[in-house]
Amino acid sequence: ERQTAKSSNAKAVDRGELVVSSSSLSERIVIPANRRCILEGIDDETGDVKVRFEMGAGRFLTFTTRPNQNNNQRMYLKAVWRDGRGELDYGGAVYFAVGTSSAAYLQVKLKQLQRNRRSDRVVKGMRV
Repeated sequence: ERQTAKSSNAKAVDRGELVVSSSSLSERIVIPANRRCILEGIDDETGDVKVRFEMGAGRFLTFTTRPNQNNNQRMYLKAVWRDGRGELDYGGAVYFAVGTSSAAYLQVKLKQLQRNRRSDRVVKGMRV
């Protein structure tokens, strides 16, 4: 979620009442569980994995391992976690991930591709 605009307005009315009006505009990006994505790249130094769920410059999420977790096979959403939310850059803007997103991890379905070359030759046999 990203807060983009916030406004507040107060005005007095004839009867001595004070009316306070406020509004805010926020932009949310929702990525449902088990959504398909493509591999954007792997950081050679850290091993972090960048995955893309939609097209656009900088629109990818980074996943990383957590050394203090029992299951080092999982890669979790990488963000700066403070006060129950994670700050991350997505598409050149700063977004805040909800607290439950800290448990989001990357599932990879591996398909093994094996190519075999085979050359057949039929033997004619010998004359006896």
